Amino acid sequence: MRLKRFARYGMVGIINTLIHIAVFTALSSRQYPAAAANLIAFAAASAFGFAANARWTFGTKASFKHYACFVLLMGFAASASGLASDALAMPPQVAAVGFSAISLIYATCARVTLFLPKQKENHENIAYRPGVE
Repeated sequence: MRLKRFARYGMVGIINTLIHIAVFTALSSRQYPAAAANLIAFAAASAFGFAANARWTFGTKASFKHYACFVLLMGFAASASGLASDALAMPPQVAAVGFSAISLIYATCARVTLFLPKQKENHENIAYRPGVE
């Protein structure tokens, strides 16, 4: 099951990347500044990626609260990898690879942090244990 989930996460990531590239390229060809084009492309790609991972990869409902958390975390990771790459005078590809690694690590935590369905407390199945409250 974990391998299937990881494969789905990877497929969503590939499509997510293609969406980002397509939107960025389309906006850049219309003379949008690179920063604006990248921000809009990130927004479009992350919306797809979050919804697809919530539904298809993890089988849960997407919520705005969780989406906002996802975007903040991924935006922070993207910025951090870019800043680290710049500070170390590395090529931009290093930032992309670093962000991809961070994203894969995040995937292992995402099930628990964002995509875990809420468990309803079932009082009928709680066994009575004297002396335990």
